[in-house]
This record gives sequence, structure tokens and C-alpha cells, in this order.
Amino acid sequence: MSGTTAAIRKLREVSGARMVDCKQAIMATQDLGEAFEWLRRKGLSRAAKMAQRVASEGLIAFRINEDRTFGCMVEVNSETDFVARNHLFQEFAASIADSAIKTRITGTPDIASGAILVHDTTTLDELLIETRDGERSASEVATALSATVGERI
Repeated sequence: MSGTTAAIRKLREVSGARMVDCKQAIMATQDLGEAFEWLRRKGLSRAAKMAQRVASEGLIAFRINEDRTFGCMVEVNSETDFVARNHLFQEFAASIADSAIKTRITGTPDIASGAILVHDTTTLDELLIETRDGERSASEVATALSATVGERI
């Protein structure tokens, strides 16, 4: 039993998934690699189910480049303010803003405000975020975060 407990603890540390999900993954598979893949598949299916829910809470992250000639604001939403206060969610929003500054994304001008707004989700797919596993698209990271926190991002 202690071997199973240690495996669940290690999987939770690596994946950030809920304890219940880690236990199910360990029980359903033979090793940690398979369990991690099982969690990933379950997270993707859970995120697909969450896609219909409304995400109206969140936060705004902003960055200005080093020579102060370019800036961006990014709004990232979640279902509840509790998730918006989570450090993982805040790091995700900050990493999207950092990535937008690095790639100097442009969008369509908003006539009323004169601002450049990016609303196109395909553009967010092009944003690359540094993770422990290397660079991943913002959409992939958002899906993984949704699976971790249990809400639509």
C-alpha cells in the first residue's frame, strides 16, 4: 500500500492533478508514464465538457517591453474568482502577457478606443509559453490548467 501511496504522491507532484484523479490513474495503469498519459486524456475530456460553461471572472495582466515602446494587456477568465486568485492562474496570465510582448502580437484596430485588440483564438495558439516540459502553446497550457483547477479557463 505504501508503494501505491508514494506513486500517487509523485504523480500529483508532477501533474498537479487532483488526488482522486491521481489515485484512479495509478489504479488503472501499470506505471507512472501510463498514469500521466491517462490523466492527460482525462483532463482533455474534462476540458471539453467545461467548454460550454461561462467563464466571467478572471484578471488582467499587462506588460511593457524594456524600451517602453510597446505594451499589452491580456484578459484571462475563469468561472470563479477563487480560481482567479490561484497562483497557477496568475502565473498563466502573466506568461501569456510575457509571450505577447516577446512576439509583439498585433491585432485589428478598435476604432472607438484606438487600441489594438487580439480576440482571435488562433492567435493564442501561436503564443508559446515556457513550461517545465519546454515550450507549449497557450491553448495547451490553458487546457492543462483547466484540468488542474477544475474550471473552464
